[in-house]
Amino acid sequence: MPHTPKIKVLYRTAEAGEIRDDRTVQIEDQPGSQSEILLHRHHTMGDALPRAFTRLSGHQIVHGSWRQRWTDDGRMTRPPQGLGLAVSRWEAVPADEMPAGQIVFGLSQGGSCVWLIDDRYCTERLVDDMNALLLRLAGDGLWIQCWFRDWPPRVLHAPPPLLTPSSTSLVAV
Repeated sequence: MPHTPKIKVLYRTAEAGEIRDDRTVQIEDQPGSQSEILLHRHHTMGDALPRAFTRLSGHQIVHGSWRQRWTDDGRMTRPPQGLGLAVSRWEAVPADEMPAGQIVFGLSQGGSCVWLIDDRYCTERLVDDMNALLLRLAGDGLWIQCWFRDWPPRVLHAPPPLLTPSSTSLVAV
């Protein structure tokens, strides 16, 4: 019998009027362990980026690499508390620096996940806005990374993860 995952994540381009024009991204947590990440249509070039993120994130979440502590109580909209529990961020890079045939590529290490994105598929503003949202979601533990080989979880007062946000591009290092 095939496995039917109970947790689902869907990235998609928002329809006109579905999110405010002054926003580039909006996350909708829904009952039944489902989440939709809506990307503003003026900040993502077509549906390729949302499809790629749905495929990769769906695999991570469904198979337990990331777990979501459901945030339908409004916690997600509060400013980041700066807990630094994990680092997750997007970084737009030139197409020729991406792995062949990929528009999204994830790098994970020690509580961090950096998504390299072909810069032809999104605006800088979308990257910045998503990073601000991820600072709250991953940094404050609303979404948590759970690598089973790293159990028990790392101590909170440990040094920051290797892949901490910086103003320097990873591909420039």
